[in-house]
Amino acid sequence: MTTVAHALSAALIAVTAMKVPPSETRYLVAALAAGAIADADHVYPVLRDWRFYRQHGFRGNLHAARTPVHELAGLTGAGIVACLLWWVDPLMAGVVFAAFAVHLAQDFVTGHSLPLNPADRTVVRMFDLSFGQKVAIDGAVIAISIALWIPYLRGRG
Repeated sequence: MTTVAHALSAALIAVTAMKVPPSETRYLVAALAAGAIADADHVYPVLRDWRFYRQHGFRGNLHAARTPVHELAGLTGAGIVACLLWWVDPLMAGVVFAAFAVHLAQDFVTGHSLPLNPADRTVVRMFDLSFGQKVAIDGAVIAISIALWIPYLRGRG
């Protein structure tokens, strides 16, 4: 899924699960950031292997740019951050952890995953989705997320 789809859907799930009122902007921004931040781990490998991606393209190859941040190690790190945040703002801790966890769950279901990376590099694929199916899922997630954000932000969600 694209970073936009992750951010919109994971943030919405996190703020509704944690019962954040739409007027609490800082929690909404934190949820959007936490829902997208896991994809920052693509930047370094893509820059490092730019020639490969120029020759072969991103399609079907971006999973190779995933680091342990996208796996259980990343979830553990997010859990540690949430525990530290808990001392300052328990609601923020829940929002950040939930959004990050939803992003990882979405990637686990829709793409290639290496759950125990870096200890074990076994690739897990729950579904063998074609590129067209991935695009359709991404489009549907974005459209549904926008449709659900509107009533939430109006205070009717």
